[in-house]
Amino acid sequence: MQQKYMIAGHEKGQCRVMAWLPSAVVYAVILYATWLPAPMGDMELPPFPGFDKVIHAVFGGGLAGAMIFDYTRGRASLRMAPKAAVWYLAIVAMALMAIDEAVQGMLPIERTSDFADLLADWLGVAVGALTAPMATLWGLKRVRQRSR
Repeated sequence: MQQKYMIAGHEKGQCRVMAWLPSAVVYAVILYATWLPAPMGDMELPPFPGFDKVIHAVFGGGLAGAMIFDYTRGRASLRMAPKAAVWYLAIVAMALMAIDEAVQGMLPIERTSDFADLLADWLGVAVGALTAPMATLWGLKRVRQRSR
């Protein structure tokens, strides 16, 4: 008898795109914030030197965390994501952040592409990849326990 796996409440293969929706939303927010001339309106930035690097690290960590969350919740058994999967997702997140930074430098707006921003993105991805597996597992276990 073949076991059915559930991905985000859907049978495997039935709705793969929806399983990665949180990651797609996080990346869309990152693109909105980095590709528009003034996503914060007239708000005066930065409040302190290096603020943009902190934001880049948060973006990278958020993307890595969302991707690991999506991967973990799509598994049939609730266990921590394997290290190989976490590394793979971290590399994909780093590539997406590099694409964002490269395109940002090509846009005809008052934005520049900066290697220090990319390093901050990648530092955030690394922190997210190190912390998200355990945090995701803890959160999903709590949700599943409450739903019983």
